[in-house]
Amino acid sequence: MSGFPIAKNIEDCPPEAHHNRVYKKGMSYTYGLHVQGIPETNPWVYYEGDRRVFTEAPVAQQKIAPTPAWVIADLMLSKHRGQPLTEYEEALISQPFESPGLVWLKACLEGFKEQADV
Repeated sequence: MSGFPIAKNIEDCPPEAHHNRVYKKGMSYTYGLHVQGIPETNPWVYYEGDRRVFTEAPVAQQKIAPTPAWVIADLMLSKHRGQPLTEYEEALISQPFESPGLVWLKACLEGFKEQADV
């Protein structure tokens, strides 16, 4: 299942859609995670208002924003101070950076580490 489910015309649905469906009054544009009474497997939700059927369960549409540069910088400084980081935090600071500030900070911290190792 990719993206948000699409409503189909009742005429375009296979015969099994007519036996196992949940009836809803109203229009199909109201379909979503908030709708109650939708089976998790094989949902057939029929909307009487526009005679449309959904044959997929609703999915959460989530926009994942990138981690702010200041959070990554704080994690880099924490690691430099010797504080333990989680696997996820380690993954965040080991990725390539687009932010010029983070690129600069990483280079500075690596320079400090090299000087301390000498």
